[in-house]
Amino acid sequence: MTFNNIELYCQVLGSIMKDPQLLINYSPPVMMDDFSKDNPVARVVYQGMVGLIESGATNINITTIETFLNNYGTMKAIYNSNHGADFVHMCLEKGQPENFSSFYNQLKKNSLLRDLKEHNYDISPFDFESVEPGTKKEFECIERYEAATEEDILAYVEKSFSELRSRHSSTLSLSQTRIGDDIDTILSELGQFSDQGAELRGNMFNSIVRGARLGKMYVRSASTSGGKTRSSMFDACNIAFPYRYDCTHRCFRYIDGFEPQKVLFITTEQTPREIKTMALAFLSGVEERKILTNTMNSGEVERVKIAAEITKKYSDYFIMEEINDPNLNNVQNVIKKNILLNDVKYIFYDYIFTSPSLISQFSKTGIREDVALGMLSNQLKEIAKTYDVFVMTSTQLNGDGLQPGVKRDQRMIRGAKSIADKCDIGMIITAVDKTDLEKVNSFATKVGIAPSHVIDIYKVRSGRFKNVRLWTWYNLGNGDRRDLFITDADNNLMEFEPYELVASLEDASRAMTNQEVLNALRKDEF
Repeated sequence: MTFNNIELYCQVLGSIMKDPQLLINYSPPVMMDDFSKDNPVARVVYQGMVGLIESGATNINITTIETFLNNYGTMKAIYNSNHGADFVHMCLEKGQPENFSSFYNQLKKNSLLRDLKEHNYDISPFDFESVEPGTKKEFECIERYEAATEEDILAYVEKSFSELRSRHSSTLSLSQTRIGDDIDTILSELGQFSDQGAELRGNMFNSIVRGARLGKMYVRSASTSGGKTRSSMFDACNIAFPYRYDCTHRCFRYIDGFEPQKVLFITTEQTPREIKTMALAFLSGVEERKILTNTMNSGEVERVKIAAEITKKYSDYFIMEEINDPNLNNVQNVIKKNILLNDVKYIFYDYIFTSPSLISQFSKTGIREDVALGMLSNQLKEIAKTYDVFVMTSTQLNGDGLQPGVKRDQRMIRGAKSIADKCDIGMIITAVDKTDLEKVNSFATKVGIAPSHVIDIYKVRSGRFKNVRLWTWYNLGNGDRRDLFITDADNNLMEFEPYELVASLEDASRAMTNQEVLNALRKDEF
């Protein structure tokens, strides 16, 4: 027996070939990574099968799969060199749609165990692969494996981690150090900005907050339809994808030295389809409204198609989860699952509000709305600290935050104090109104661009800049953004130079033609 079970792969794939609806009816669906990288032909056949199903095909067999793969040189080569035709024949022979539920559960269980093992989690009670064949220990492992569900395995891993944590963590400090210890290391690190996270949108903004730092929680507040979700989406895309369209120079760019990072985007209002459209707009530079209304010109259509290819190439780096009625339990479970299983480091939670489920969770305790919101924000902060991940979340503004001419800070957000107390970076984004523009018109004239939005950054934990206003030109339709200047809370211009490590898109990337991008994306598909 093995977690890389070829017969099981054939049973799963063959069942879907005979009844394509099975791919849609099961959640989460069967994914390519459910098939081991040690079995490339199964992954290629899966890709071909999914491609056919997405195009509306109902008759999936050796001929249709091979015809589809003929369009993808690398995939076809893998198929041919691994006796793909024989494999598909075996799939069709062993596929039993009526028994798919059993095949599906075992496939997902094997996939989970394989992932946990790859990331060095202890799965010894179920790991029959690692014990001597024919022994009593192997028999016991197989017995536990067959009886366990995915939830049982996850519960064991989480329990083991909790026990380890309890042995090695305490509110009482048990370690002692002297003030001179490692002082030379600290000196050598001064001025290096070592506490710098993955780059977010806006070079001035990045310099102030020092990027998306692991272990930290940032809170962005805005009015309804004020850009909370879009701003978070564009930041998430900035971290996950190395390609994007440069609207200024009208070309695609590849960020040199860019290492894609795994992102989890949790949506509580928007559908995954809406989120995907925002991603296409950001990557292509085409306004989202044009995509949605199909009013694009031929050049824009081509750019959106390239953006779609980018998302497919880097699909594993951007995971979406939909929680329509969030509470403390389901939010925590979704985030922990993706941290443990998908190695996610950057989490965007959109957004903190009092859902029916959250209210119900505390209905018998008499806890106020603001306290419940504070508990949710505290949970997000604890996750950031415990697992050393970055968390960005959002809140709504209250009515005071929308008044012209007022100083915007934590008093303007719902559940204000409890949420603001927990975050490392707190900010409010609002559209620039006539009153605002009058106060900074002379600065805008000098830079030659009128700001469209102002970001009031009211909290920067351990940072030089706080209670500042970042004035920016921001196209929320495609994420194109230019940070213009910074003032203090009273709208006095501040001298500011972005850190050297925060470069402009032009300086940090190379321009590429549409065809060059497509050629690069088609290389090394596996």
